[in-house]
Amino acid sequence: MKNSIYTIGYQALSPQMLEDIVAGMRIDRLLDVRNAPFSKKPGFGKKELQMRFAERYEWRGDILGGKGDGIRREALEWLSAQEGRIMLLCMEDDPCRCHRYWLIARGLLDIGVECVHIQADNGFSTSDLLGRCGEHPPWERQGKLDFS
Repeated sequence: MKNSIYTIGYQALSPQMLEDIVAGMRIDRLLDVRNAPFSKKPGFGKKELQMRFAERYEWRGDILGGKGDGIRREALEWLSAQEGRIMLLCMEDDPCRCHRYWLIARGLLDIGVECVHIQADNGFSTSDLLGRCGEHPPWERQGKLDFS
């Protein structure tokens, strides 16, 4: 079975809202792609997400996080080979302001895998966002990544 890959940011969500979205979309695996799986927002730390989603939750910021040397092609190929309905989770609500779009989804598109970015009640494909998000990520300054 070919996989379906979705992305979502929890910034505007409560833990219950995220759970409802995951259940409603029949998501098999929720992959946390934050560089560090901690949050000041209650309910979104790694331990709370593990308790809420059990075996469906997995932190993969080690290979899919947005800081450091970037995301290797091997990590994108690993992700594209996973089966089932997969949702990538990060904090930023707007995919145009998050590495989910700039580093993961665009990289997946380069190897022929389309993602759908969930925001509010809408879903946007990576192809749909190519023009909307501009040519450079908001944190890019003079060719360097700056997440400040």
